[in-house]
Amino acid sequence: METLAPARNAAELSLLSRYQPLIGVRATERLLRKARRLRGLKILHVNSTRQGGGVAEILSSLTPLMNDVRITTDWLVIDGSPAFFALTKDIHNGLHGEALELKPESIRLHREVAQANGTQSRFSDYDVIIVHDPQPLPLVELRQQERWIWCCHIDLSAPHPNAWDYLAPSVDRYDAAVFSLPEYAQPLAVPQRFIMPAIDPFSLINQEMSRRESRQHLERYGIPRDLPLVVQAGRFDKWKDPQGVIDAFCMASQEVPATLVLAGNTAADDPEGPAMYERICSSSGERIIIIAADDPLLVNALQRRAAVVLQKSLREGFGLTVSEAM
Repeated sequence: METLAPARNAAELSLLSRYQPLIGVRATERLLRKARRLRGLKILHVNSTRQGGGVAEILSSLTPLMNDVRITTDWLVIDGSPAFFALTKDIHNGLHGEALELKPESIRLHREVAQANGTQSRFSDYDVIIVHDPQPLPLVELRQQERWIWCCHIDLSAPHPNAWDYLAPSVDRYDAAVFSLPEYAQPLAVPQRFIMPAIDPFSLINQEMSRRESRQHLERYGIPRDLPLVVQAGRFDKWKDPQGVIDAFCMASQEVPATLVLAGNTAADDPEGPAMYERICSSSGERIIIIAADDPLLVNALQRRAAVVLQKSLREGFGLTVSEAM
């Protein structure tokens, strides 16, 4: 049985100490040793939304944890016009394999809007800039002496050539690229690393919840509990295939009566989300419940009470909602 970390580290442990019973003393000590080597660095994470989707979920936990181990870390969320986010969603779809045609004016829009969110002097305050996904990718053109890392959280197993050919020269301007799985490796001149994302056991979605509490959250949304629950949680995105979930449920429920709940939200950087939500709402009924809410406690309750949890993604960078349910 492992004991608590030595007293000499007590001042260093605050947020991280919550995880020690889960990861053990040795892992905690190893993290602290690595963090000490990075002290004095200033790091900036950059992405395109503060809520909705896995990247925002990861950064909302990772940023305070990095600061907790004394690695000074900030988080910048870029702004953009509707046309910008429509373009970057097309690029996102292209990386998933959908056909993509990029016009010169689209490339110019991507570059100009992304770079309008930063200046060379702003980034020069940091030692490392970590850019997440394609939306802020052109920011690297503002680099001076900093180290730049690009993290891609998208399924790159079969990107459309036009999409990857457009992004690759910008990715090669970074010092390294990080992907979720080795299967997503691409021909690049820069080093590639593979880091699986992780869920936070203390976030509202994953924290412990009693059956009484979970029942209360289901009751708030009028979700019946008389039949087994089938649940898919996640953004309303065509790559999550919510219509396919509904079709499969209709077939399966002819054999075993159940209730389907599709619970999700739309990320601020995904202009296709509201249209997808409206489309599938036509299928809602007494036993098909579709909920658009940014409510992590509801997702927690659903995943705990579900008989079956689905993640019927056609393409997926990494199925965080599967990890949550497990």
